Amino acid sequence: MNTAKTVFTGKGDDFTMYAVLHAEYQTLPPADRKQAGQFLSMIDAMFGRYDDAGRHYADSFPAKAPIECPSPPFQKTPIEDSIAGIAGNSRVLLVNESHSNVETRASIIRALPALRRAGYTHVAMEALNPASPDAITQGSGATGGDYLHDNVKAGFYLREPVYAQMVEEAHRLGYGLVAYESERTWDDQREAQQAANLKRWLDANPGARVVVVAGYSHIWKSDGWMAERLAASGVKSTVAVDQIDGLRGCRGPENQRTPVLWMTRQQHAWSSQPARVDATVTWRPGRDRGGVSSWLTLGGRRMAVSIPQPCQGKRPCLLEARHVGADGSVPEDRLVLFRVVENAVLYLSPGKYVVLARTSDETKRTTLEVVQHGAAH
Repeated sequence: MNTAKTVFTGKGDDFTMYAVLHAEYQTLPPADRKQAGQFLSMIDAMFGRYDDAGRHYADSFPAKAPIECPSPPFQKTPIEDSIAGIAGNSRVLLVNESHSNVETRASIIRALPALRRAGYTHVAMEALNPASPDAITQGSGATGGDYLHDNVKAGFYLREPVYAQMVEEAHRLGYGLVAYESERTWDDQREAQQAANLKRWLDANPGARVVVVAGYSHIWKSDGWMAERLAASGVKSTVAVDQIDGLRGCRGPENQRTPVLWMTRQQHAWSSQPARVDATVTWRPGRDRGGVSSWLTLGGRRMAVSIPQPCQGKRPCLLEARHVGADGSVPEDRLVLFRVVENAVLYLSPGKYVVLARTSDETKRTTLEVVQHGAAH
């Protein structure tokens, strides 16, 4: 547990500590895994081991059976085609994500362009550190883009590459970024402070419309959670979209390999928990690494790129790919390999990269160019 906290606070060598954590976890009895699984899963995600993240999270919170798919007149609609209709004229759209099941971040990336076109001006993120507003983006690299610093100053979750992609996509689309996290992180006062911080910001920016990205139940409009407190403070125009209940898809005739919302022709949304949220996303993304249609392509923004003979077969092996000119940024993708037989596949958008391959005793860097239909060294 202390080693995990050291990673969360950015002290020490993250890669070395993660390798220790991963090995030690295998020796824990089930009772200890129940406590440690959630913490390890968030670090798994930062190092690109998304399948491990899901398994370790389930050690702490066993997976439930998939929910039932709704009946007609509800029809599944891709999130990017339906999210603006659900949002309607609301000033605040709340969408949750799982800190361990990172595909929930990928679906938000899909939704951001449609919400920008619909008039949303800002994205408020629980993960942003209010104390370090200047740590979010750094100067333009060779590709002309802005990138996140790869440290904990802006917020731990932002070091996970898909979360970083979400922030960078919001920045590229012209959204303003808002930090609203509370100083309290574990008790009931956190909900009240988060709501108060958002209310204060909304009052100071009367013309703004904001997409609020929060973890898990913070978006619930009941049971004392942040969204309920926000409404009680006078912010009435809110819509809450849940991604957790439908994370394993839903039981029905068709699989959902991409994130969908269930809508009627009149643009009414289906919710699996109508007392808590206004709409429920369902999908079951399937395999993570290696597939050309994996959710890690982020809706076609990235493609699978095989890295040949990483670390000359030595394990554990850390792979990171950064755009040329973006030294010190969160990598476009990151992966730790523990076994020689694992897929050494990174998901990258077109461009020029510096690829780092590191073991416990050696670090090498090579250059890589990704073009639209493949990759060339």
